[in-house]
Amino acid sequence: MPLELPLHVVGVSHHTAGVRVREHLVLAPLDTAAWLEQQRLAGRSAAILSTCNRFEIYWSGGDDLEPWFREFAEGRGIEPGAVLTRLDGEAAVRHLFSVAAGLDSQILGETEILGQVRRAHHAAQAAGTSGRELDAAFCGAVAAGRRVRQETGLGKHPASVSSAAVDVAMEAAARGSGVTVAVLGAGEVADGVIRALIERGVSAVTLVSRRPERAEAMAA
Repeated sequence: MPLELPLHVVGVSHHTAGVRVREHLVLAPLDTAAWLEQQRLAGRSAAILSTCNRFEIYWSGGDDLEPWFREFAEGRGIEPGAVLTRLDGEAAVRHLFSVAAGLDSQILGETEILGQVRRAHHAAQAAGTSGRELDAAFCGAVAAGRRVRQETGLGKHPASVSSAAVDVAMEAAARGSGVTVAVLGAGEVADGVIRALIERGVSAVTLVSRRPERAEAMAA
């Protein structure tokens, strides 16, 4: 008999929606924390995985969070029926493992997604919305993601969206020779871009941020 796994996921990704759609579904950190608090008060077990390439809600238990997702998307001017993907049970677990391993990424084997999955789990734990089933699924996915990177060829040539973007930019700019680059923002993606630029020999980077103290820390 098939194994019954009480995990569900609903969301959009680069497979189903372009960047113009995905960027409308981004939640600010404070909004994510507020949503998790709502789930805690309702007694639900849930987590949000939000990256540049996906916005997914994971949950376990009897409540169905797909109606919330549909209402959320519609409130941001998106017709969810055209882009939404839902998986349940074993299919949801397999999906989470594939995501953590970098096998479902736009850049095959990207390194950043494993940390993003881990942080999504930690945020749910901190908010009190990570129950036994969700803990087991996320811990297993993170462990599998580590093994993939340690025991397969994907770990020998680590890739990221940031490094791929820099490769395209350098190709258009004579491989970085004598180039000065401006990076807008001082978040996780900017950090990856700057490191990739340095690895490719770019010696002059201007970092532009609304928060000078964060830019100074990153530059240092």
